[in-house]
Amino acid sequence: MIKAQAKLHIGTDIPEELVTKVVAILAKRGSGKTYLAGRYKEEFVKAGIPTVTIDPMSAHWGIRTKYAIIIFGGPKSDIDIEPTDGALIGEVIVKENLTCLIDLGDMKKDDQRQFAADLWTTMYYYNKTPRHLIVEEADIFAPQRNKSDQAKLSTIALDTVVRRGRQKGLGVTLITQRPAVITKDVISQADVFFFMHMVDSNDIKVINEIMSNAGVSKEEKKGLLAKIINFKPGEALLFSPTWMDTIKSFKVSKKESYHAGRTPMLGEDELPDPTLLPVFKDDVIKALNDLTNGTTEEGGTSSTSNTCDQKTTFYLGLGLAMLFFTMMVLFL
Repeated sequence: MIKAQAKLHIGTDIPEELVTKVVAILAKRGSGKTYLAGRYKEEFVKAGIPTVTIDPMSAHWGIRTKYAIIIFGGPKSDIDIEPTDGALIGEVIVKENLTCLIDLGDMKKDDQRQFAADLWTTMYYYNKTPRHLIVEEADIFAPQRNKSDQAKLSTIALDTVVRRGRQKGLGVTLITQRPAVITKDVISQADVFFFMHMVDSNDIKVINEIMSNAGVSKEEKKGLLAKIINFKPGEALLFSPTWMDTIKSFKVSKKESYHAGRTPMLGEDELPDPTLLPVFKDDVIKALNDLTNGTTEEGGTSSTSNTCDQKTTFYLGLGLAMLFFTMMVLFL
């Protein structure tokens, strides 16, 4: 259970109520955005807050060196996944109350989007308790311009979770190195921003607009933007003038787990793979099989089948109501 007023310690203190908020981490490559997300993911896990990371870059598996969470897909997979498994995984996550990593690094971009769209749509449908989603490279899933069918689906699904997920207990962290290319409909909903080092004029323009919309004065913006441009890796500006009533710089505290997203140094010998903690996955595999086969532990039909029956009843009732209304209009 989440304790009121408890804090996440990440170099500055953040209320645990962040779990149902929308967060945006905006930073140039190599500035520490993945490290920052990993740091408060550790704090979420320690606090018993269910957390689901969607990782298209295979940069987050290092958390398993400290915390025994299930990894779906990717190079460190406990349970392999296919692009069509998003809905199935989403239902299991909610029903088994899993904290997990979903590594989509082995999939093509549109397959990642299809998986994520199905995952988020299903989680939004079933979820009822506080749970946080961390979306690495969020611009892949909600791009400003790329409008493949899969991109449209993932954008709609992510937008739904960002705008309406709080009522279902869902919070979201959006991580991107290019705020100028992620759709503004999604990024504009953030309650908390973490700005790290950025220099691209288009990205700075987005940050300037965010600050202007928050009512920051021209003179204060000038000073804050100068900080962001000159930040060193690991330095961040916490910008939450409404929810936290806070604008402050801080240095991200050291992670407890291995940072799989680190950049190798020139001339550095290849480092051996760190040891990952073992996990018990039999219950998760059984839950996946039960849903796939349409059965529950009691031997009845799964909630997936029940959901289909409920939807069928709803649409049948709606059709009859519309027919009745049409007949009334004709006879009157």
